[in-house]
Amino acid sequence: MTSSTSPRGPRQGSRVRGLHLVLLVLAVSATRTRSAKLNVPKVLLPHSAETPINYTLEASDGCYTWRSTRPETVTVEPFWTLDDRGQDCSKTALVTARSSHASRQMAIVFAEETVTGWLLRCDVIIDVISGIQVSSTTRELYLEDSPLKLSIRAFDREGNTFTTLAGLPFDWTIVKDTESASSPDSHNSLR
Repeated sequence: MTSSTSPRGPRQGSRVRGLHLVLLVLAVSATRTRSAKLNVPKVLLPHSAETPINYTLEASDGCYTWRSTRPETVTVEPFWTLDDRGQDCSKTALVTARSSHASRQMAIVFAEETVTGWLLRCDVIIDVISGIQVSSTTRELYLEDSPLKLSIRAFDREGNTFTTLAGLPFDWTIVKDTESASSPDSHNSLR
């Protein structure tokens, strides 16, 4: 049977092929947009009156425009690169906490994919540091030893850990441990 004598006819066959093509494009597009995401859905940044605190958001699969719902509190600066076609493309953006109020505040950062219009969302919370935790490999440091890496984690009043403390200045003071004054190495050790 030739295509002209097909029960569907030549027009209906091309409609079916066209429908299959549309469905294929939609399926590929849906798969692509479902996999598009930000590196984090929520960011907790510390309030700092002197130093702006930054965090880099990264989006996958596509090129994005970025915006903040509260630019007076949280700003967004895209990093631009050239895509395969030589067009400007942003997959990353620098989020900066700029709040002048020492209280808990929130803004939403949206990343909109330029082709599909899909929106990705990140909640950015700015709050005051309520507590810190310093950790190291040992509790005893000797003055003549090489430097030891100290890790600092900070928490808000609810016990949530801040996403980053990068850029936040810390003042360190070394205090002699009076409890170990009788120890033979007490003049060279810090606890």
